[in-house]
Amino acid sequence: MQRETDQVDSTLAQRIRENPTPAVRWGAVMAVLVLAELGALAGAVMAVPWDVPVGAIATTVPVLGDVFASIAAVFAAAGDAVASLPTLLSREWIPNQGYHVPGEGWQETFLGLEPKHAWLLRVGLVYAYAFAFLYWTWRGYLVFRRHYRYADWTPTDDVVDRFRGHTWGEFGLVVVAVFLVMAAFAPTVSPVTQEHNIMQPYGHNVTHYDAEAGGLQTITRGRRTSARPPTASRTTSGRGRTTSSTGSTPRGRCRTGRTCSRSCPTAPASRCSSASWRPPSRAASRSRSRC
Repeated sequence: MQRETDQVDSTLAQRIRENPTPAVRWGAVMAVLVLAELGALAGAVMAVPWDVPVGAIATTVPVLGDVFASIAAVFAAAGDAVASLPTLLSREWIPNQGYHVPGEGWQETFLGLEPKHAWLLRVGLVYAYAFAFLYWTWRGYLVFRRHYRYADWTPTDDVVDRFRGHTWGEFGLVVVAVFLVMAAFAPTVSPVTQEHNIMQPYGHNVTHYDAEAGGLQTITRGRRTSARPPTASRTTSGRGRTTSSTGSTPRGRCRTGRTCSRSCPTAPASRCSSASWRPPSRAASRSRSRC
């Protein structure tokens, strides 16, 4: 009885010191998972607008505001340094932006893979890491309940046990986890960066292989590379006659025997009215080369 009372009064740290093996084993694996994405985690923490609460405190209590501002500056410098660390699942390690050279394959992509395959590999690794992290967090709860909780049973055990047997509940949890991972790792799972796609879509260059030039070409996104002559669209009137929306003479054979073509300036438009227009024949199509 006295031993059970001492166990209840002991703290979690004391219980871990008495049996450290399960906690050390779980903590070592969790430390590896955190270190693999420490830069991304620090970047997410630094993305929070901490200047808003610090500014509110500085406005309300000027003395405490100066102290908080000094402490926040130190943490901000440390957070920026940690956020700049390379991460395992980053665009730099698994790039999907590149160009294809005939006979040499894809260049500047991960392992020479096609961009879509490199992107799918990166997304797959992100979700594998996320679900491994969630699973090991769940394992930490089981380790705590089995080795370090002084109570043999709590009401939470019944809730967890019922949920583990609820298939639709588990399916809903997986769907929610998929969307949360997509939001947390949005810069990594996206095919392109936010700057390229939203912020400055026309301020970046694209490198591609030009077969006519026989080498690599670099163009600015949004620039027109070739001028294509505008084509006139045809509409059908209520009487079934085809007219041109641009007002030029439609292509075909007139009743007078002449071949009418918009690309042939020698065909008089007066003899090619819409009333005398007929669908083009094979001979008319071949005669276009003489215009």
